[in-house]
Amino acid sequence: ALPILAQMEECQGRVSLLGTETLPDADAQLFLLVMKVKSLTAECNQWHKRTPEIISTDQEPLFRLGKQEMRKTNRDLEIMLSSVRTKNRKLKNVLKKELQWLDEQQQLEKALTLKIGRA
Repeated sequence: ALPILAQMEECQGRVSLLGTETLPDADAQLFLLVMKVKSLTAECNQWHKRTPEIISTDQEPLFRLGKQEMRKTNRDLEIMLSSVRTKNRKLKNVLKKELQWLDEQQQLEKALTLKIGRA
């Protein structure tokens, strides 16, 4: 039994030999697509035949890695939350200033309207 890489190289060699024929453009595209499908199907079948290698039966390393990933994700989320809160505070300050400006403009409009009405 040949290793998977050797089998794949052998198949690729056969495909490259078959691809040396001269075909019209439309036929060539179809031929290449069919060959690609066959190649991918063969590769997929090889992967399905493989049995996964068991790295370790001890789940402690996986648990530690998962815990580290959770801590990293938690830190990233805390940083993001802090950033969002800071942005919200800045937006609230901008809104407060804009509302104050609007109120001043409305008061100015009322004062001008009264003055024009008296004239």
